[in-house]
Amino acid sequence: MELWKVFLQTGYVGKFVLLVLLIMSIQSWYIIIANYFRYKAFKNLLYNIDSLVKRTKDFPSLIKETKEMESHLLGHSIKRIVASFGEIYENYFEKWDESKNINLEISLSLAEKELIEKALIEQENITMKLSEGLGVLATVGNVAPFIGLFGTVWGIMKAFHDIGLKGSASLATVAPGIAEALINTAMGLFCAIPAVIAYNYYLLKKEETSKALEILFKRILFILKRGFISYKI
Repeated sequence: MELWKVFLQTGYVGKFVLLVLLIMSIQSWYIIIANYFRYKAFKNLLYNIDSLVKRTKDFPSLIKETKEMESHLLGHSIKRIVASFGEIYENYFEKWDESKNINLEISLSLAEKELIEKALIEQENITMKLSEGLGVLATVGNVAPFIGLFGTVWGIMKAFHDIGLKGSASLATVAPGIAEALINTAMGLFCAIPAVIAYNYYLLKKEETSKALEILFKRILFILKRGFISYKI
């Protein structure tokens, strides 16, 4: 069966439904492919930075390494965390120096809490940017079958209309309408199934990325905290 001939034989409504589904399919496949390469590049980047952090044993070395990071999303986030770290801890140390009534441990705990909040914001920012298009995939996965079903119903209605006009239910009479109905059904499923699979897959990747970033940021905060405290005390 030549799909192009079937498409040409469908009515205006059928053509419109198929074009809508085709556009949705192209858009969802673009997101699927773009996210694949985005996550692949990020995975390599995360591994390199994580290895770098593991090799870094002291506070000055980490500061130096983060300053030399390339201009990518994760690098910018780590730079912001390291930069805000010094500012936050310096501020709490100044308060502790000015008033010895403030317990050092409490002061450090408050500083750490504030820094963790900043790290969580950066973590969420990265996962959101990496997961761009998930909403579109979810929409396509949910809506495409119903658009295809609309085309199916329209094709069946057309088949019955043709039977009424010609007064017979021969194959030649009902074939165009049934063909239109079936191709709309198939196109709706072809559009929806990859979108649903990709949505669930990238949702899982988003959770994995979030956990990996949490571990990385905790490791960075530990090195910074340990180095800064030993430097100050």
